[in-house]
Amino acid sequence: IAPSQFNAHDLQQNGYREVMKVPIIFDPGDFLGSTDPIADRSLAGVQQRGFSNWLFVGRLVPNKAQEHLIMALHAHRELYGDTAVLNLVGRPSFPGYVRSLYELAGHLRLADRVNFVMGVSPAALASFYQGSDVFISTSQHEGFCMPIVEALFHAMPVIAYDAAAVPETLGIGGIHLKEDDPVAIAQWAHEITTNQDLRRNLVQLGKARLNQIGPDSTVAQFDKALMRILSIAGANSSPDFSVPSALATTSRRFIDGLTTKADLKKSP
Repeated sequence: IAPSQFNAHDLQQNGYREVMKVPIIFDPGDFLGSTDPIADRSLAGVQQRGFSNWLFVGRLVPNKAQEHLIMALHAHRELYGDTAVLNLVGRPSFPGYVRSLYELAGHLRLADRVNFVMGVSPAALASFYQGSDVFISTSQHEGFCMPIVEALFHAMPVIAYDAAAVPETLGIGGIHLKEDDPVAIAQWAHEITTNQDLRRNLVQLGKARLNQIGPDSTVAQFDKALMRILSIAGANSSPDFSVPSALATTSRRFIDGLTTKADLKKSP
């Protein structure tokens, strides 16, 4: 069982005769915890000074290509002025790579505009999702990319490179970039943070995408996979999958009740 067709292809290439795709099943309740007051004030302070908050969540490792985010921030400043802060939230795994990111930010005179947040509590992570204006992924390799789903659940517009499984996960929910282009990221980020109609439309598309990959859909796909496994195993009986799962039912209610964050945010 693979969470994406991208991963399924790897399994097939390695000799697995039958591979079933089931996107990661998440519980929306995991995203509804309280935020961290200190992080809330910090992020709000950035916006009150007229800056937008860019966010990426994920380990600081080469395949995530965070250097592209720093270069995009530099391009944004050159094109539109000093009006954005980049928050990189994630644990470091390669010290040399992290050091190179610090050096790049310093070389581009962005040391005070790139915020390295190396590990956060669940409450602080919720603050970053709720207090940021746009989620941007420049990752070159993802088997699914759960932070994109988390960003959509927090009603964030998403910009992402179409690499590995990212286009499968994002679907209709955000902006797909076909090439590694920091300038294009800067242009899209500017439009999203200054054009409320665009922002509102992206939030609605994100909600529609959640309906496609939320537990209401993925639990049913997992049920089919389980039935196939039981069939292969020659089971004499199987569970009754006709009753909707509690997770699927509650997730539908959570997703349908999402507020339009675009209406609550002010453009820089």
